[in-house]
Amino acid sequence: MEVLSRLRDSVELRTLSSAAGMSASLAHAYLTSFTRMGLVKQNPSTKHYSLGQFAIDLGLSELRSLDPIELALGSIAQLRLELDQTVALSVWGSAGPTVIRVLRADAPLHATLYEGATLALTTSATGRAFCAFWPQQVVQKALEIEQAKRHVLQDDTFVSAIADAKLQGLARISGQPVPGLVSFSAPVFNHASTMVCAITVTGRVGSIDVDWDGPVPTALRRATRNLSDRLGLPSDSSMTRGPLAPGLG
Repeated sequence: MEVLSRLRDSVELRTLSSAAGMSASLAHAYLTSFTRMGLVKQNPSTKHYSLGQFAIDLGLSELRSLDPIELALGSIAQLRLELDQTVALSVWGSAGPTVIRVLRADAPLHATLYEGATLALTTSATGRAFCAFWPQQVVQKALEIEQAKRHVLQDDTFVSAIADAKLQGLARISGQPVPGLVSFSAPVFNHASTMVCAITVTGRVGSIDVDWDGPVPTALRRATRNLSDRLGLPSDSSMTRGPLAPGLG
């Protein structure tokens, strides 16, 4: 069952038994029982095996029971310890990207980052992550409201930053909204390939390498990728995981 789940595609008995480390006859005996239970199905034409509807229903039931925010809180705690930088968790609220948890580094930051804060879409890494990966019709409306309030327009720098975020799998900003700080923000996706939250790491310029492949963005990609995997993001999803999964346009 584990091999079938990992392979995702239908597979012949020989390949399946070999990957499971058992004889074909023993694998066939198990598969016969699992087929009766609805955990496995066999294509009558190709004779290949794949997960049955009951197994799929069980998996979906488990996914529905997972609390992405609770899992994300554990992830940001680990990142805080690993990186010794300020780490924040944000969701999309009624007014846009909203911070729901901040774990601060030992070295204090003079930043307007606090729980309950609504972050700008254009001048924060978190906001740019939502611009890149949140449903575009929602983002566009929020951008229009923000730009009307601030009397600013989308410039080439912002458009280029969103393109970079989609390519790299996370957003980056330096010197905004607070001079001297740099932030990286990455999305977390669920089993429906929908963004559910963003994790952002912030620190002083110099303490964080601004390179896309530096230690902080690498650790952030890894953490959000693992979290998305736990939430059931399909392996063939078009959602980005940055250089760890190239090909996003």
